[in-house]
Amino acid sequence: MPKVELKEVQDNVKDPLLSDNYEVVFQLPQGVAGDAQSLRVQCKSAAKPGSTIEQQLVEVFGHALRHAGRKTFSGTMAINFQENSTATITTILEDWQELIRSTEGQVGEFKSVYATNAEFHLLNQKGEPIRSYKIVGVWPTEVPEIPMEQSGTAIELSATFSFDHYEIL
Repeated sequence: MPKVELKEVQDNVKDPLLSDNYEVVFQLPQGVAGDAQSLRVQCKSAAKPGSTIEQQLVEVFGHALRHAGRKTFSGTMAINFQENSTATITTILEDWQELIRSTEGQVGEFKSVYATNAEFHLLNQKGEPIRSYKIVGVWPTEVPEIPMEQSGTAIELSATFSFDHYEIL
């Protein structure tokens, strides 16, 4: 078979998927004040969660065969947000964590109340969804500290979310 030619690349790649063509859309749980639109607009970077199919090894008489086993998900997702001058993202995330587990009494809500769903959309050059995912059972596990210093740098937050699995929409 001959090497890949330019025409084949042009016909198959066409326009590449660019790293800034995405959006993450959250639904805030009942009891968390704020506008979920802020999480979408102020999202600077996120990674679409992945999955793994474990290998099941069968060895017989010196032969090894690999079969597909369980499909698992990483269960965590890091998202970077650009914070604004009213600390909107910090407020949403702290209120959400307080709903999950209160600081005062270490009591909280059931997962059916604090976990929600999010959607992750891959977008084409025109901003239209080309592939979408429903991320199920999302909740913040880590609200980052805010580094304050003399430089006057715009604050970026890296929050970590837990999730159960995702579904292709």
